[in-house]
Amino acid sequence: MIKMKRSIIVIFFLTILFTTVPAVQAATTNSASLSGIQILPKDHIWNAPVNNLPVDARSSDYINTIGQNSVLGGYIGFPYNVVDSSVPHVMVTSWGSGAWDADKVPAPFPANAMREEESSDHHLFIVDRDEMAVYEFYHATKAADGTWSCEAEVRWNFTDYRIMPDGWGSADAAGMAMLPGLLRYDEVNSGTIAHALRLTINKTQNAHVWPATHHNGIADPRFPPMGQRFRLKASFNTSGYSPQMKTILEGLKTYGVMVADNIGGSGGEVDLSVVPDSRWDYNTLKPLKQLKASDFEAVDVTSLMISKNSGQARISPVPIPPTAQFAANITKGLAPLSVQFTDQSVSAGTTSYAWDMNNDGVIDHITKNPSHTFQEAGTYTVSLNVTNASGSNTTVKTRYITISSPLPVADFTGTPITGTAPLTVAFTDLSTNGPGTWKWTFGDGSAENTTAQNPIHTYMSTGSYAVSLNVTNAYGFSNVTKTGFIAVTRFPTTKIGVFRNGIWNVDGNGNGQWDPAIDLTKGPFGQAGDSAVAGVWNGNGTSGIGVFRNGIWYFDWNNNGIWDTEDALHRGYFGITGDKSVVGNWTGDGISKIGVFRNGIWYVDWNGNGQWDVVDAAHTKGPFGQAGDIAVAGDWNGNGTTKIGVFRNGYWYIDWNNNGIWDAEDALHKGYFGTAGDKPVVGDWNGDGISEIGVFRNGIWYIDWNGNGAWDAIDAPHIKGPFGQAGDSPIAGNW
Repeated sequence: MIKMKRSIIVIFFLTILFTTVPAVQAATTNSASLSGIQILPKDHIWNAPVNNLPVDARSSDYINTIGQNSVLGGYIGFPYNVVDSSVPHVMVTSWGSGAWDADKVPAPFPANAMREEESSDHHLFIVDRDEMAVYEFYHATKAADGTWSCEAEVRWNFTDYRIMPDGWGSADAAGMAMLPGLLRYDEVNSGTIAHALRLTINKTQNAHVWPATHHNGIADPRFPPMGQRFRLKASFNTSGYSPQMKTILEGLKTYGVMVADNIGGSGGEVDLSVVPDSRWDYNTLKPLKQLKASDFEAVDVTSLMISKNSGQARISPVPIPPTAQFAANITKGLAPLSVQFTDQSVSAGTTSYAWDMNNDGVIDHITKNPSHTFQEAGTYTVSLNVTNASGSNTTVKTRYITISSPLPVADFTGTPITGTAPLTVAFTDLSTNGPGTWKWTFGDGSAENTTAQNPIHTYMSTGSYAVSLNVTNAYGFSNVTKTGFIAVTRFPTTKIGVFRNGIWNVDGNGNGQWDPAIDLTKGPFGQAGDSAVAGVWNGNGTSGIGVFRNGIWYFDWNNNGIWDTEDALHRGYFGITGDKSVVGNWTGDGISKIGVFRNGIWYVDWNGNGQWDVVDAAHTKGPFGQAGDIAVAGDWNGNGTTKIGVFRNGYWYIDWNNNGIWDAEDALHKGYFGTAGDKPVVGDWNGDGISEIGVFRNGIWYIDWNGNGAWDAIDAPHIKGPFGQAGDSPIAGNW
């Protein structure tokens, strides 16, 4: 069986085709007129009007898979030849792989036969006026000696209703005749197109419908089958178009198109098959590109079929009663709920509609696609009755719409939620469904501002506090309790942040999530590839940002988030390219100082002058760690000074006793937290004055809240994020 797919490169969208005529397609020899020749009987399916037939049940699927916005195109590549009985009939010399689909009869080849040249399919059409027949060839090839070969040959008699055996192709992929579906200049100029047009689309399903007998495609019923009929919607406005354009548009409305082939590409090509002719007025035809697939609808032609083995159509189709069907854009919600209903019924001709939205026998709407508002809670059964000249049909969807009472849903947030005492927190009500009253419990025994919608409350003592909110409206109440929502500490808690290509996003309110209206963005400061650091550079208790680049340190000394002349005065030169940066309060004076880690040795700026000197040399630490480790630093025992450590594939080795080397005492405090590939972070997460460990993984922060060096159930409620993304550099500080 023949499977034909013309090359995508010869598809010309009308956006190009009717703007400039490609030289290769400007016809120099026009095909002869077929005026006076009836191509197939008037009651053949190719010539049957479909403007009053019902819409196919799968129409929406077909249009969606073609592509709602796919533009109608035209392939001007199918000339035909006209001969009479004076031309002798000869056999082709050979048939190719499609020979079993061929008639193998002598054909009247003219001396200078025109064939399709813009595609390797090389279709050839020869109309014999005296025989009242057309010979159609696929892959027609003329040898140097004047003989012809092909892969398929079919002779179609203009006076009968022949259909190929099921499963057979023809010169076309769908097994149908091609000439009857071509768009010809002479008929457009006459003002009447009285037949369907041949259509190719991008993809078809592996099925065919009458009158097609062959298919190739994919196993997906959402795609059109071969032979599927479409028509231009009757609602398409043809006013303002030229007479030639109106002829085409009215033909598409009345007779439509039939899917005959697919091109197998990835785009949304929708192409008519056009006969080349030098008389085409392309400027007049150019508006055809305004048609989109969404302007068409699939047609159900089953009522026209008298026999699947014949192309004869029942011109006066058997009356078909409608089939009621509908859908809604939403079926559940809170009262009052507005629902848009869409009629999906299959019905031909004038149709009336009767909608009953609550199964009470009273008609609520008579329009095709009504909108209805359900005011009260309940479950509603909806029915639709459709009526046309052939009868009526009703569909009922039981308990289709569910309307719930709009009970309030309590929710809130606060800022800040962590800090040292006294901590003043501004609470914000986030409750939905219109609460009218609020009652707060702050967890510290206070009744201050308990009925305000957005109260402000001050916590005077350290501790972890649960906050509760109860809200009510006319339908009922709702409450929510957030355990451990407020943490008041002896020391400031460390907050998270990320560095990305010179921009710093830091968690200003400490809730562990990015809040654009509250959190801080700093920068540009630094660039992609820099090592991000944070520290209390000037001793004011607030962390500033900085970067390490090839041995040079750039600090945001004045903490304004950008590099400026004041920062330039405090630039440091410490370390070399390839070193790993570390920051710590090495001396316990409350000021962060810099350092580098190099192959297990730690060089720290003990005196804080930003340069390596003899004072610093006396405080070199190590060996501690090895090449490939990630350097970390923190106050592991809470004595006010920063100690060193390394992270290696989920293991943490920390210098607990601050002697600068790994020993038996340090081994007692080794941690296992995270996995290979994680990025380590250190901070005083719980405000106890002791540094705890943590890891950053693809925007999520896992922190060792209880400081036992292992992930457990106590740590789980304190996961932070999403904050940042894969590839970011995590940072921590007291912003």
